[in-house]
Amino acid sequence: MNIPKPKKILLIQTAFPGDVVLSLGAAETLHGLFPEAAIHYLVREGCETILEGHPFIVRTWAWKKSSWSSFWKVVIALRREKFDVAIVFQRFARSGLLALLSGSACIVGYAENPFSPFFQFRIHYFNKETKMPAASHEWVRCCKLVSLPWNIPETHFSKPKLYPPTSQVLSKWGLEPAQYVVCAPGSVWFTKRMPLPKWEELVRRISTRWRIVFLGGREEQPLCEALAKVAGVHRSLNLAGATSFLESAAIMEKAVLSIVQDSAPLHLASAVNAPVCAVFGSTVPAFGFGPLSTVAFVVETSEHLECRPCGLHGHTRCPKLHFRCMETISLDSILEFLYRHAGIQR
Repeated sequence: MNIPKPKKILLIQTAFPGDVVLSLGAAETLHGLFPEAAIHYLVREGCETILEGHPFIVRTWAWKKSSWSSFWKVVIALRREKFDVAIVFQRFARSGLLALLSGSACIVGYAENPFSPFFQFRIHYFNKETKMPAASHEWVRCCKLVSLPWNIPETHFSKPKLYPPTSQVLSKWGLEPAQYVVCAPGSVWFTKRMPLPKWEELVRRISTRWRIVFLGGREEQPLCEALAKVAGVHRSLNLAGATSFLESAAIMEKAVLSIVQDSAPLHLASAVNAPVCAVFGSTVPAFGFGPLSTVAFVVETSEHLECRPCGLHGHTRCPKLHFRCMETISLDSILEFLYRHAGIQR
């Protein structure tokens, strides 16, 4: 099927904030090849601020996923736009149905989506033999998807990128570049979170030399407040729930180092090429959600655990109840990387 040069493109990613960030490499790739094309983004409600001020995303659409009335309102609005192509980055039915109902002339998506038989172009997300994701990283999978209609070579793929107003954000919070360490201790999934006692010890040791800025969502504010007390009032700043996604990215961009887990802050750091230390517990970087920054360090247990990984996503508790994948994380390795990156002899 021959697809002409597009004038209007709809990209659909209605999963979590980190997934939206990782799909932005596809937007970069499309803009590089079709700079005159109008790129629209459909995201779940709450993620639209990620794309604020983006230089080449014309419009962001927000869908309240818990509401079918919101679904139909979005469908009606999208149909008026008459998109040349809609590309859906999810494998789930509602997103596939939304792409079909958008009225786009061409639909591109994953073969695992229940509505994929009606797509004009499709590609498998998982390798049939290994049952693992088919490409090395999520951003590559997204770019492979958008490449299908126009046979875009991998040499033209671009990594995800965000465009935060960094100097304004640092001025707002009274932060000086390279004078603080970011800690993002939260995650939606319990098995992606390093246990609280480990975080307490880590911030205690870091705060002897650096100020710590805590980042996270509103629901992580109490956790970050407890850790801020461990670090000390004058050695910490708890911004959990106080910053937008772009503000968080800006703060990480100029930190000495950001210590994160397999969650959205990791991908925000990657999108501004911020130095990052990523802690992985029940999940593994081989799933394709590891750091992309030039300066990056992955921390995992040194134990061989037959139960790890225990799934593509996290769990609300350790299925084996021992949580060895996180309990055996070496804090010394995190601190050694921090000091080495900062050029400080311990």
